[in-house]
Amino acid sequence: MPCSRLNYIPHRLAGAALVVPAVNYWWPLPDNVSRSAYGKLDARDRRTFWIAHHTPSMFYAWLTQKWFRMSPIIRGERDAFTDKDWEILTELHRREQESGQVDPAKAAQQGPYESLCRDATILFGTWEFDPTKIKNPFPDGEGVVSIW
Repeated sequence: MPCSRLNYIPHRLAGAALVVPAVNYWWPLPDNVSRSAYGKLDARDRRTFWIAHHTPSMFYAWLTQKWFRMSPIIRGERDAFTDKDWEILTELHRREQESGQVDPAKAAQQGPYESLCRDATILFGTWEFDPTKIKNPFPDGEGVVSIW
């Protein structure tokens, strides 16, 4: 995990790039920011993220249950994304189809939710350190950290 390397062995790194596809609403961000962003989510998304954070061992069962409607983001519903996000997702899907590099059977080899479950439990789980408090690993400018 890149963040742990930045925290524990920064002297062994030449640089780092952190790509953050989602927000962990339980990180110590300013309360008004995280609460406001979390409150704007669909209730089904809030419920799904809450389960991933508080009961990660039950998250796979939550993803595969049929009693409650699934999170719009996980289902890939159009209304869950901004116009720009949807445009990017559509373009990525088109490129995957054209390249022939994605084999749907292999992508779901361990089940449709296995990799999603692992990703979400890491993202929304409790980390052993606070990523927002990482010190600059390159104070003399000998490396760079980029965050997208």
